[in-house]
Amino acid sequence: MERQLQNNLLRRQKQQYRSWNNNNQGMGIKGKNSLLFNDRIMLIKLKTDENDLVIVQTYMPTSGYKDEEVEEIYEQLEEEMENVRKNDNLIILGDWNTVVGERQEGDAVGKCGLRVRNNRGKRLTDFSKENEFVITNTIFQQHRRR
Repeated sequence: MERQLQNNLLRRQKQQYRSWNNNNQGMGIKGKNSLLFNDRIMLIKLKTDENDLVIVQTYMPTSGYKDEEVEEIYEQLEEEMENVRKNDNLIILGDWNTVVGERQEGDAVGKCGLRVRNNRGKRLTDFSKENEFVITNTIFQQHRRR
């Protein structure tokens, strides 16, 4: 499985990095253990002594995009997560373009979110609960912006 992930990383990185350079869009990184999955998802794997660290950066579509396009990104994230070994440490971060809201929900959403949760905030909350993730910017007190 790890060999398959490495092969995918190298193959996709070469294709996507070349595409990113030619189109001047999306995110980009060039490295031995990085993968630019598409213009919205990037993965980097850092080797450590014990468990490797896998960091996934995502940029979700804004409210001007259809919900189907947002769902496609979540499906792609889940596909990439399947390639991460169970004992690796996984961090997913990025600009989710959601409003998670002030309501605490289990361990996934802290009590310091802002405003009223919107539909995409509900989707992120559900995704986080399903995968036992924490939306960390809801744990710390935020400036009341906007």
